Amino acid sequence: MKHIFLLVPLFLLADLCFGQKVDSSAHLKKAGLREHSSAPIKSSAPIKIDSLHSAKRSGNLAAFSADSLSKDSVYKNSLPKDSLSKDSLSVIKDSASVKDSAKVLAPIYTAFNQFSIGALHDLDHMVLRDQIRFNDYRTSGDLLEQSQFTFIRDLGTLGQPHEVNLFGAGFNELSVMRDGLQINDRLTNTFDFNSFQTESVDSVEILPLPRGFLYSSFNNQAAVNFISKETIALKKKAATYSRLSYYQAQNGEAMVDFIYDSQWFRRLSTQFEITNKTYNDNPPQPKNADYSLWNLALKFKYLLSRNFNLIASYNYIKSNIGLYGGITEKQIDSIGSLSNLDLRNAGVYFTSRYKKNTSHNFVFQLIGNTFDVDKTDLKAYYSSDLMEFRQNETDSLTSPYRIFDNNRSKVYGLSLREFIDLRPLSFNFNADYEVNDFKTDLYLINSKINSFSASGNMSLRLSDSSLVPSVFGKFLNYDGKSYPGVGADIKYNYSKGLIFYAGLSQFRQPFSLYEEQFILSDKLFNKPSEDYRKIGLFEAGLEINYKGLKNSFSVFHRNLQNDPLAVLSGNDTAGTFRTDVIRYSDMKYWGIGSSFKFNLWRIYFEGYGAYYYNEKAQIGKYRLPEYALRGGIYYRDTLFNANLHLKTGFYARYTGVEDYYSYDFETQMRAISSRDLMAPGNTLRTVSPTLQLDFKLIAEIQQRAILYFTLENLLDKMIYTVPYYFRPGFGFKFGFSWEFLN
Repeated sequence: MKHIFLLVPLFLLADLCFGQKVDSSAHLKKAGLREHSSAPIKSSAPIKIDSLHSAKRSGNLAAFSADSLSKDSVYKNSLPKDSLSKDSLSVIKDSASVKDSAKVLAPIYTAFNQFSIGALHDLDHMVLRDQIRFNDYRTSGDLLEQSQFTFIRDLGTLGQPHEVNLFGAGFNELSVMRDGLQINDRLTNTFDFNSFQTESVDSVEILPLPRGFLYSSFNNQAAVNFISKETIALKKKAATYSRLSYYQAQNGEAMVDFIYDSQWFRRLSTQFEITNKTYNDNPPQPKNADYSLWNLALKFKYLLSRNFNLIASYNYIKSNIGLYGGITEKQIDSIGSLSNLDLRNAGVYFTSRYKKNTSHNFVFQLIGNTFDVDKTDLKAYYSSDLMEFRQNETDSLTSPYRIFDNNRSKVYGLSLREFIDLRPLSFNFNADYEVNDFKTDLYLINSKINSFSASGNMSLRLSDSSLVPSVFGKFLNYDGKSYPGVGADIKYNYSKGLIFYAGLSQFRQPFSLYEEQFILSDKLFNKPSEDYRKIGLFEAGLEINYKGLKNSFSVFHRNLQNDPLAVLSGNDTAGTFRTDVIRYSDMKYWGIGSSFKFNLWRIYFEGYGAYYYNEKAQIGKYRLPEYALRGGIYYRDTLFNANLHLKTGFYARYTGVEDYYSYDFETQMRAISSRDLMAPGNTLRTVSPTLQLDFKLIAEIQQRAILYFTLENLLDKMIYTVPYYFRPGFGFKFGFSWEFLN
């Protein structure tokens, strides 16, 4: 059945060759959607692709900052141009009824409705809609690779729980949000980037490192926010939007996603999306690497009045992941050279280990826009998660290799965000209350944990907003204990082509639920000096835009006290890959990064790179890879009477030397083996540098469909970043996205 989808591009190509030139602006206006123009935008100043100010000029940005709202900085880009009023902060008027505007209802397209949450200075990295559309990706984690400080510990195949690192923050350190609401699993404080529906993402917001702790219920160090698309502008006339996306690759890997949005009544619209992902070659490669995912999302938006909108959403996720544990060291040692490795028949650590995840998520939201100077966003939410973790489940109950754990968590929560703009002062207030109900077979946990947090920031806009100093702070009460934090930053826009940012913060973070169990049972290599993690963060950066060249240079520092590192029992596995003890240490990281984007005629260059240095290495020198570099060279052009937008070229990834790690996937902890812990000088084994080269071709047809074709791993090397999870060898990946019935 999945090969039927390959017929769709043939119809699209026929439409391109024999169809007529499309008036894209008329087509999109008729559908009630924004036009995506690839033509250069004329401006007296250089266009800054990723910054907020440039996005307001170019129309590329799907969301504006909650901290930089003014009467003209509301979300306009998803609406037809003729539907915008002069004072769109209070109401966006339908152009057909401007004379009778008192009777017109329209969605409140504010920053809160589009869920951009941060104190977004110009150096906040935004991955915009057009950047996503012209990027061949697999998971939501891949979208973050357009930031120089992103590194993914790739486990080789689709569905494996890859660890995404942002500013070096990964599992139990990174907050992931959808439309401003945290969606981390509260039991492990991690997020599965495989499970996120990427086709409905409008843009991605990466917050400044010093402010990351403000937006989570756990004081995580870094934060990223996925902003959803708004595909329908509610008007008197009914409208629909639909999109079909599909790709397939080698080894039985495939994905299909279908979106259907519709306006049923003048006040009510619905959004529907369903996604299926699979990795199920027969037999699988490697053994027990099968993966399947179903993801269903529903959203209802009701215009209660001009000043209040109601939104209700539901998300269902069901996944089944084979956890093979990587190729065994015994197998690697026996073959002599990696070129002799046969992944399909290679020995793996686990042939019967897997986990099933089932998740139900409900969100009820009230958006308020009472006055021109304030914005209100109130959410009530509930989530239920079940992890079924299994290994050798048919063995006898006394077998040391049998695992049969059901780990459940439920979250009930309220979230309030309030923004007040009293130029030159602006205030942003956030309050969250959660009740977490945990019941796990692992460590026999049965407890309820309440948490309350209140955070806020105050910004002063000077010199026509070119100089913006800010102070911010947060109070978190988690399970009856207090964890405060404070910080400050400054943004200086010297000119429209030169921007400087610097910020710092210091705060405390509670230990995770599983860490607490090890502390209570005294399963520790050494005890932490305090009953919390103490964290100090610093970031500074410079952005330069000059005649089509966009450069950014950044540096960050993380000072961590009582940083945990799991230690696996026995010699690497003991048959289970389970954490035996936790070792606490103090760490000091530095990261220096740069990115550039440059057009020369029809040749487009992009690059992202970072160098990481562990200043205080009590164990392991390369907790992060020494280098993480990515970049591409592309040919871009518009062909066939502007019916085809083409981007094709080569993309490379280079990862430097890094320490040798494993994972405990029930607790979602990165770990080392006990033999490495006892090594002389606390030196870990290391993973050698790797290089992967791909060829990509992306073609957009009549602004309705996009074809993707990638030749992966052109050098056909056996590549891994985590031992021994190998990426597939040379192969192809083909897909398309098609907007129709609009």
